[in-house]
Amino acid sequence: ASTVSLSTGATPPAPTLSISSTSVTLGNSATITWSDAFASSCTASGSWSGGLAQSGTQQVAPSSVGTYTYTLSCSNASGSSPSATAMLTVTAASSSSNGGGGGGGALDMLTLLGLAGLVLIKKRKAKEY
Repeated sequence: ASTVSLSTGATPPAPTLSISSTSVTLGNSATITWSDAFASSCTASGSWSGGLAQSGTQQVAPSSVGTYTYTLSCSNASGSSPSATAMLTVTAASSSSNGGGGGGGALDMLTLLGLAGLVLIKKRKAKEY
């Protein structure tokens, strides 16, 4: 068997890079997908880093509010591709009220004793009548 090696003789084009959502609330994630059929390897930089295969997916879940930039560059024997970039904005989770009350908060021990005393006084007065 013989091995055939194809060479385009040109640097690879910019990789295809996409993100499932450009904006998420804190605590949620997005999925990055990339591919470059003409590359032998790819390198991530910006808000992610390291060597990557020529195609794949990766889930990202930033741990703070802000804007995150994911950059990808690929290469083959002829050189490096232009970079591709995807951005993700992470916002704080909003607190919405849908009509229900928010609750009154905790009661301290002195307040509870005072209320219990009032209940006892009311019961005694009710028995007197």
